[in-house]
Amino acid sequence: MSQPQYPEQPSYPPPGGYPQQPGYDQQPGYPQQPDYTPQPDYTPQPGYPQQPGYTQQYPQQAYPQQVYPQQPEATAWGAPATHPVSGAGTSPYGYAPQPAPPSGSRSARTLVIVAGGLALALVVTAVVVLVSLGGLNGDVTKLKKAQTDHAQKEAAAAQQLQADFNRADLPGKLAKVRQLTKDSQDTLTAWADKKVPISALQDAINKCDEAAIEYNRTAAVFPASMLKDLPQRIGHNDDTTDCGRLP
Repeated sequence: MSQPQYPEQPSYPPPGGYPQQPGYDQQPGYPQQPDYTPQPDYTPQPGYPQQPGYTQQYPQQAYPQQVYPQQPEATAWGAPATHPVSGAGTSPYGYAPQPAPPSGSRSARTLVIVAGGLALALVVTAVVVLVSLGGLNGDVTKLKKAQTDHAQKEAAAAQQLQADFNRADLPGKLAKVRQLTKDSQDTLTAWADKKVPISALQDAINKCDEAAIEYNRTAAVFPASMLKDLPQRIGHNDDTTDCGRLP
């Protein structure tokens, strides 16, 4: 199947350009602009020479170059700096340099610092000593109070012991043992004479032994310093407390 043939398109733009539209140069309401008149070349002013290739070049003399002063070399502390522009004894910025502090002021400052450090150390030491003394005083007070409490307890215990000793009546118990020993001896004599049976003698001896055991148990509670002349224990070696036993 053959392709359809299209008519040849004209070339753009056409030869000779486009035809001018009527009324294009003059639009209604807009006045016709006059033809451009070239301006004459710029006439250089006196003192500004014409540079080739340029209409105008300003001379360098119109703008003087800023000159900055050279910085002076570093000098020793306290020595005045000499500047080529501002003069001797002044800084490049127009003010006088600070004078060096005298050596006496440095020594005084050092002494003040040392004295301040010593004063601070003394204050700290005093505070530590006061705190330590306060702690020691507190410990001493606690120790004294403990000693006082202990002494009071000991005194109360001694008073209680003395009261218990008085209630124990060891002298009375000793006297009872001696009396029962005498009764046993009398019963023994009566039994030997066949006046009483052997059972009577045995009962007398048992009563005396019970009294002696009671005395020994009571006397063992108290120290020897409180017994004084009283025996610490009743034995059978004493005729007054042997409960009538035969040797």
